[in-house]
Amino acid sequence: MARNSNILTRGLHGTIGKSVVFKNINGENIATTYPDRSQVKFTKKQESYQNILKEAAVYASAILQDPEKTEAYILKIRNGSKSKRKMSVYHYAVQEFMLLHSRKVPTNTVESLVKKYQEQFAHDERGTMIVKYLAAQGRCPMPTIAG
Repeated sequence: MARNSNILTRGLHGTIGKSVVFKNINGENIATTYPDRSQVKFTKKQESYQNILKEAAVYASAILQDPEKTEAYILKIRNGSKSKRKMSVYHYAVQEFMLLHSRKVPTNTVESLVKKYQEQFAHDERGTMIVKYLAAQGRCPMPTIAG
């Protein structure tokens, strides 16, 4: 990792082929070698999300191939929130696909689970954080009512 203050490379970020990577970390320009990720072992969850992303890319490409669907997405984007109005049709379609197919638990579900656990069990702030984390991961079962 080399810090670089060269006038020619100042402000660069990105890669040159698969040999050099330019980064800006804490306002400092750094040049590093391209990372070797050939030995990385992905978890099953990471692999499943990679597969969902591949499917999302295929879905978005299919949207772009069909003029009617593309026009429908353009209308969705125009009528959407301010931040989404700047998105391309491809990126909007990928985002929509990922939201529908990812295994993320909705925030309101997480909050209601946390509330139920707080009502039924006495726990401190740390316990609440743990329940919130587990609920967001989809690993927190509904509490059963003791009778």
